Amino acid sequence: MKSILFTIALTLIFAVNVQADDADKPVLQAVSAAKAFIPVGFDDNDQSQLVIAGRFPNTCYQVGPYDVKVDEADHTITVTQFAYVYSGVCLRMLVPYTQTVDLGMLEKGNYQVIDGDSAVPLGKLEIHKATQIGPGTDDYIYAPVEDAFVEIDKNTGKKVAVLHGAFSNSCMSFDKTEVHAYPEVVIVQPVVRFEEQPNCQAGHFAFKKTVELDKVGDGAFLLHVRSMNGKAINKVYAAIN
Repeated sequence: MKSILFTIALTLIFAVNVQADDADKPVLQAVSAAKAFIPVGFDDNDQSQLVIAGRFPNTCYQVGPYDVKVDEADHTITVTQFAYVYSGVCLRMLVPYTQTVDLGMLEKGNYQVIDGDSAVPLGKLEIHKATQIGPGTDDYIYAPVEDAFVEIDKNTGKKVAVLHGAFSNSCMSFDKTEVHAYPEVVIVQPVVRFEEQPNCQAGHFAFKKTVELDKVGDGAFLLHVRSMNGKAINKVYAAIN
């Protein structure tokens, strides 16, 4: 009899623990994106990207994976963002989120970007036919940028983009940096040159490049910095003071 009671007790304890573990697991739930920041200038040989942004209703939501479906026949891109929703005590406050969406190489054309949860159009992405004039797959060789951010220059009071990275060869240097400012997207193209010389050395040559953003407004915008490896740096700024 004692053995039976002991077995029942263990079973109940195990069942309670399983229920507690299940309660701690988050639920994966689709959420709507409020807007999309869509860079311009992608060719059909580029790794295209866009950034979606939104707000979670409380602190029990955390950014989860996303799903993207590209229909090249209909020229639509449907992006569905998911969130991990946890149970428990949640602070009722809006929690902003952003997500960089990798689209890969797309055929030439104009694509309608659609939110998968609400079916609301978020904007249009234009892909151009590549006209390669430089080495590699792009018109330019871009700097190997590892990080980038926006700050206010203390001397001028203007917005600047600060780029960090490292060259892999001593004969690499900056050639020019192009800035293209649109209403909600700022594109920075840090172009480098390579001058082969007898004393060129392979290694790790860190750089810090500051670029003035004199045509950027005060509203929310995406900083989109092209990089050598094809993966751009994307950061959304609501306001820079």
